[in-house]
Amino acid sequence: MNDGTIDSPRLKIINQLKANEEQKNTAIKMVEQSKVLNTPGAEKQTKRELFEALWQEIEIRARESL
Repeated sequence: MNDGTIDSPRLKIINQLKANEEQKNTAIKMVEQSKVLNTPGAEKQTKRELFEALWQEIEIRARESL
């Protein structure tokens, strides 16, 4: 993951969020409501562990909304 493959898409998403206030507010709300990010000890997890857990959390939310 240190080869920079995620940097370009990540920067693109960040720039889109900065340009769109509604998307920015939605992203902020999702982070505030995230069980993964608000779990005690989350700050000690690796980026990979957080990414995997967030991916699963988002996938579950998407399925529930269908």
